Amino acid sequence: MTVPVARVATVPTDRAYAGAVSRTVAYVVDVLLVAIVVGGIAVVVELMSTALLAGARDAARVAVRYLVLFMPAFLAFYSMLFWRLAGRTPGMALLDVRVIQVNGRPVSWFASLVRAILLAYLPIGAVWSLVDRRRQGVHDKLARTVVVRVPGP
Repeated sequence: MTVPVARVATVPTDRAYAGAVSRTVAYVVDVLLVAIVVGGIAVVVELMSTALLAGARDAARVAVRYLVLFMPAFLAFYSMLFWRLAGRTPGMALLDVRVIQVNGRPVSWFASLVRAILLAYLPIGAVWSLVDRRRQGVHDKLARTVVVRVPGP
């Protein structure tokens, strides 16, 4: 009697780990995308406040400050969603790299949350990937993930 086994998308054991340059460029692309969206929202809030009363303008300035203050949270949310749902962010897709768990499975919600929070608030932990044999940063170590090169679409 054979038991059906669920198929899991895996990466071959001879993984090609993504390097520091491709990971950094992908991160910068993602930060710029989030900054453009947050900046666009800030501009819209400011423009709407100029059409309203002076009191609304003061409230808009406070809202814009909070938008900038919470930008790492927006980056973490953006990253977490993309990593969990697609395995990579748009910046990573541009460079043909993907995040997977160390066992080769897709990233779980918890792992993507841990990874996203650490990378958004403590990006200096990524420096560890320069000396690690699997090119894992601190956020990868704690989330038990690796970033690998994948062939194009």
